[in-house]
Amino acid sequence: TAPATAAAFAGARPCLAAVQAAIPDVSVSPANASVAAAGVTQVFTATVTNTTNTSVNWQVKGIAGGDATVGTISTTGVYTSPAAAPTPATVTVTAVLASDTTRSASAQVIITAAVVVTPPAPSSGGGGGVLDGWLLCLLAALALLRPRSRSNAARGALRP
Repeated sequence: TAPATAAAFAGARPCLAAVQAAIPDVSVSPANASVAAAGVTQVFTATVTNTTNTSVNWQVKGIAGGDATVGTISTTGVYTSPAAAPTPATVTVTAVLASDTTRSASAQVIITAAVVVTPPAPSSGGGGGVLDGWLLCLLAALALLRPRSRSNAARGALRP
């Protein structure tokens, strides 16, 4: 009968919990990141549990260590974006347990176009010329790179 079966398995729960606790596991943080192309870095951390061997091997889009097209990742989890955003612009960074290659965890990285700042040509007028142009470019670049998670009050303090 069903009650007898449930009672029979009730005693196995502690054993099942012990087996599950012994299975190595890995997680990656952050789970999602966005970086600009052209060599921008993002640090990923792999957390390994239930094993004494905490070594992981890093991959980008299934390629050990990555490559020039999708970006590279160091043995310590530092991802470096490629020179140009790939198509599609989302890549997967994966940490694979060295002790059990069936265990892995991944993070998604969105690679955006690099911000290129080109200074204006020197001015022949009476203003500051090249210096004014560089200052305007710097302000424009800072406006583009400003974190989007700031409150409106904090953003207002940065506006000219």
